[in-house]
Amino acid sequence: MDAERDWLELMGHVMAAPLTALPEERLASALRATFDAPACCFHARSDARTVVQRIYPPTMFSAAVQAEWVRLCVEVPTCHPLLRHYLATGDLTPQQVADVSSGLAGPRARAQWAELSRSYDIEHQLAIPLPPGTEGMRWFVLGRPAAFSAERMHLARRVQKLIAGLDRQAAALRQWQHRAPALDAGAVAADIRLTPRELSVLTLVADGLTAGAVARRLLVAERTVHKHLERAYSKLGVSDRVSAVLRAQGLGILPESALAMAR
Repeated sequence: MDAERDWLELMGHVMAAPLTALPEERLASALRATFDAPACCFHARSDARTVVQRIYPPTMFSAAVQAEWVRLCVEVPTCHPLLRHYLATGDLTPQQVADVSSGLAGPRARAQWAELSRSYDIEHQLAIPLPPGTEGMRWFVLGRPAAFSAERMHLARRVQKLIAGLDRQAAALRQWQHRAPALDAGAVAADIRLTPRELSVLTLVADGLTAGAVARRLLVAERTVHKHLERAYSKLGVSDRVSAVLRAQGLGILPESALAMAR
């Protein structure tokens, strides 16, 4: 429960200001603390030959070692049991090396991985996938010398929902920011005290999504979406979604193209 409370507090701090990019380093630090892991990596692959890998703390490995990990992920992805699992299954649930099916990573593959990783105390790794984004498939990967318990795996699934929701809100705000006209729409939104989450919900509603679809996109309850809409309506001085979009459009928060989508 302490870990879950810490994560809810972190989400509150992160969402206090408009967020258009995932606070990767901050999340990596929180993940390391929660799961007692000395290292956390953000791994993304837009295709088989393009891999992005950032390790936290950045000084954990030398530049040469980090380059070698990237090379292996590109040239020999099957040497990593987790990467083998995700590339073969397309799974989006947290997984650890110890639980990868023997059909995907047999004794030889596991022995190869142990030889590569044991000297760095990261033999046991836990991957927490994110929904595919502009960088392609993405994961936070934690490494430590001991396997993760069933309780920790359950916690990983709960934490994953928070991170995925944060990621989707950032994506929605990026979309809103990209569509907004040249004037300082962010300043206007702040002036009428629209919160980042209210902006996200309003932008998605303007795109024609129902409250239920918005809830699924942001990984929240539908009643939570209705509450955000009610607060946005109150701040905009309106009582329905079309009026809200019209008002936001008039203030420069949403572009004119949003009106047709909201009807």
